[in-house]
Amino acid sequence: MGPILFIVFIVVPLLELFVIIQVGQVVGAPATILALLAISLVGAALVRREGLKAWQRFTQALAEGRVPAGEVVDGALLLFGGALLLTPGFLTDALGLALLIPLTRAGLRRLVRRRVHVFAPLASARNARGGGSRKGADRHDRSDRVVDVEVVDVERNETPPRKPEPPPESE
Repeated sequence: MGPILFIVFIVVPLLELFVIIQVGQVVGAPATILALLAISLVGAALVRREGLKAWQRFTQALAEGRVPAGEVVDGALLLFGGALLLTPGFLTDALGLALLIPLTRAGLRRLVRRRVHVFAPLASARNARGGGSRKGADRHDRSDRVVDVEVVDVERNETPPRKPEPPPESE
């Protein structure tokens, strides 16, 4: 974690300052400031537009009873892209805008979903309920396992009343 924090808080700001100074020497300070402001305004409009679309897809997935895994990742990428646009600098603005463009965001979403298996338990539960099979099911899917549990209140040292056993079926 140390090297990542060093890069985020030391290296990236130094690179941003270097690029801003270089651009300022070529086009002048007022044009550089206007360019940074224009990029931020365009980014804010993109965040709003794409955020509304992502929210609509999220609510639609919930209404259809689907796990909104892709929609949640999309929303997180949009949030991260918007935060990068708030950071002054051309490099972070470029990365932030890339996260806001649907085509580049879709590729990154696939990469994130492959690397992070946060939604595998949710999808497994959906499949166990009979919600259908997923294309390319996750190898960690354990929906075929049934676990019978009994809740015990440890503080009171009580066990809940047992349900009566069903009568054996007659042949």
